Amino acid sequence: MPGPLEGVRVVELGVWVAGPGAGGILADWGADVIKIEPRTGDPARQFAGMLGGDLPFNPPFELDNRGKRGIVVDLAVPAGHAIAMRLIDDADVFVTNVRLAALARLGLDPEPLTARNPELVYAAITGYGLTGPERERAAYDIGAFWARAGIAHMLTAPGGVPPFQRGGMGDHTVAMTAAGAVCAALVSRDRTGRGQVVSTSLLRQGAYTVGFDLNTALRFGVPIATATRTTIKNPVVSCYQDCDGRWFWLLGRWSGPSGSTTRGSRPARLAGATAPSSSGCSTRSSPHGRATRGARRSIVRTCGERRSTRSTRCWPTSRWLPPAPSSRSPTRAARQR
Repeated sequence: MPGPLEGVRVVELGVWVAGPGAGGILADWGADVIKIEPRTGDPARQFAGMLGGDLPFNPPFELDNRGKRGIVVDLAVPAGHAIAMRLIDDADVFVTNVRLAALARLGLDPEPLTARNPELVYAAITGYGLTGPERERAAYDIGAFWARAGIAHMLTAPGGVPPFQRGGMGDHTVAMTAAGAVCAALVSRDRTGRGQVVSTSLLRQGAYTVGFDLNTALRFGVPIATATRTTIKNPVVSCYQDCDGRWFWLLGRWSGPSGSTTRGSRPARLAGATAPSSSGCSTRSSPHGRATRGARRSIVRTCGERRSTRSTRCWPTSRWLPPAPSSRSPTRAARQR
């Protein structure tokens, strides 16, 4: 089935993950994406070897380069550069995460390309932005996104070791942002007839990822507390471990201001009724038929802690939650093996 970007041609000059990831998303949405690679290939082609593989396939590279056409071009020679320029002249979008200084040396920075093709949407993914003292600084997501934005710090318990970042976490989220920016610029071009430069960065994406904490700290004027199981006061966002070592979270929506609940909102019904004493979750409801905020938290905390002594495989869900008026699975617990 054709995607919403059918008929849109994208030229991608991307390396590793972030730029190719954006191109892959645009291809998913129906764009015709042409990937330019140097004679040595996108360095992401080395992932298979880096991961210890010696096979004719490369899962990380395949993930971000799905649905594209490709061409090998030596941009350092006049003939190769001319081929790239012809491709960009015919394109609607140019996507890149190559460093700005290298793009400028090749004449592929925003100014000459948008002057040559005023309808072009130029999407740049950088480490630290298009302006400022670090605009030329090389960046990987583990540096700009994970470390510099403070994500690693916020996820590290006091005195503990920072958690391991999974591959491409920052790159893939910034790729999605870039793809969205491209679509917005295409909508603007339909109205004005002119393209524009759109950009995002790994640092910006990281700051937005922890924006809940950052904005709260700035507005309240308090330091950001490092979250641990002992410092999280709201049990609804805490986690519990059963006797088999599996971790689980209790999910759901609570009653609305008028006391009404959304169909299938089992924690809301749990909060609004007295659960059977066999579950260890009994509590009194408020006079209006729903638990107060403190009672709701007490219910979830008690259920979580009591359930922690048993295996999630053996939860008699029907004994601790009222029956759901739908055919969906009766449990709302998210389990992690």
